[in-house]
Amino acid sequence: MITESLSKPFQNIERIENISGQTFYRYSFKLIQTNDKGDPLYIGDCYLFASDTAIFDRVSYGFALIIINSLLKTIALWFIFYFFTRKLVATPMAKLKDITEQLEPQKSTNLRENHELDTFLRSEERSHDEISSFARSFNRMRKSIIHKMDLIEEQNHALEKRVIERTQELTNINKKLEEIATHDDLTGLPNRKLFNERLSNLSANVLRGQASYALI
Repeated sequence: MITESLSKPFQNIERIENISGQTFYRYSFKLIQTNDKGDPLYIGDCYLFASDTAIFDRVSYGFALIIINSLLKTIALWFIFYFFTRKLVATPMAKLKDITEQLEPQKSTNLRENHELDTFLRSEERSHDEISSFARSFNRMRKSIIHKMDLIEEQNHALEKRVIERTQELTNINKKLEEIATHDDLTGLPNRKLFNERLSNLSANVLRGQASYALI
């Protein structure tokens, strides 16, 4: 198969086995020297021998070199890919993930003032890759959340203030209604209803043995 795959001048390679069973390959060619007149002069025959062990060792050696070279290049490319991927993608994503996990809407201080996030955004401010764009989008989202939280807080304060004012108004109205119901409109003196209520309370206390009273 090896000899047939060679070019025509080399297809006359012979396969020889010696007495010990070793295999050799022999290639022969004539040695021709041209004289001054241009005539060919026969010098002799040249024989080249190679053993199958040497051939296969050389093939194996070359194949091993190819495999080792490919592995080294693959490992080098993998390390380069890993380095740039970790530096440009994995590390920023991990840092941004850690920062986002620290943000709690219940703790507005962490959401408003986060030194790690601000430092990370400043470092990615001038970049134009996907991670920097994602960080800037996250920062805009954070600002939007803070703005919404401020609006909700203002509304809560306004609502609490309104509830307090309304409660105070209801308290004042109840006091006013109670005063109207138990006092005379013209003189402002206690009326018969208030008198009957006080008398009923005194009577109930007497029945429980807690007090005594005299009625004039």
